[in-house]
Amino acid sequence: MAFRNREADEDGVFGDISREIVKNLMRDKKTMKEWKDVLDSKIWDWKEVEEEVFRPLLLSYYDLTPVDKCCLLYCGIFPKDYELERDILINLWMAQDYLDSERNKDKGIIGNIVFDNLVARSFFQDFKKDDSGKILGCKMHDIVHDFVHFLTKKECLITDANEGANSEIEALDGKLRHLTLTYVPDGSDSLPTSCYNCKKLRTLVVFASWACIDVGFVLQLKCLRTLNLIRSSVKELPRRLVNWYI
Repeated sequence: MAFRNREADEDGVFGDISREIVKNLMRDKKTMKEWKDVLDSKIWDWKEVEEEVFRPLLLSYYDLTPVDKCCLLYCGIFPKDYELERDILINLWMAQDYLDSERNKDKGIIGNIVFDNLVARSFFQDFKKDDSGKILGCKMHDIVHDFVHFLTKKECLITDANEGANSEIEALDGKLRHLTLTYVPDGSDSLPTSCYNCKKLRTLVVFASWACIDVGFVLQLKCLRTLNLIRSSVKELPRRLVNWYI
């Protein structure tokens, strides 16, 4: 039943794992609460399960070029089911200096080659195309998204700006490189305080347009390459910030 309306061969890939999960987890579960606890558990935290489920993807991943690997992993800054726009994604790769410009080849051309490579390797899906058939946007399958975070979990974090965000950020012990805040609770007008200790951030993505972005905080992030205020209503940036990043 877990594979209803999905690919016919997926149950074979995950069958042995699912049977072990059910056997071990549900043997003594009698009440609705116990079943709900299983539903809400972070099963992807189990290293053994991760390695088994992601093994087919690892084979495809290790066959990528170093540039393709970096660009794929960077897609982990976006939440699940987020629509990736081709041109924006390539610009973000350029901002991170992932696109090798050997032989004076235009970085935009390299970015398009990388994007098409990842499409050809089935890391992207749900394509949006123009009239000529060119892919303009796409999404990542949930399993691919989980795989990317499995590989980047020590330096990439997607979290809500709630009470637990500070502990999640602090747990990475200064190793955090890419931070995405998907939600800021009503009544909160600033980022989690632990953000101010993330001196080595290369990417900061904030979805909440009402959150207050302290210019002094941003200017102290000497490694920052991308400040992405998605769905933001900001109309003007302070001059100090504009001058710093031009």
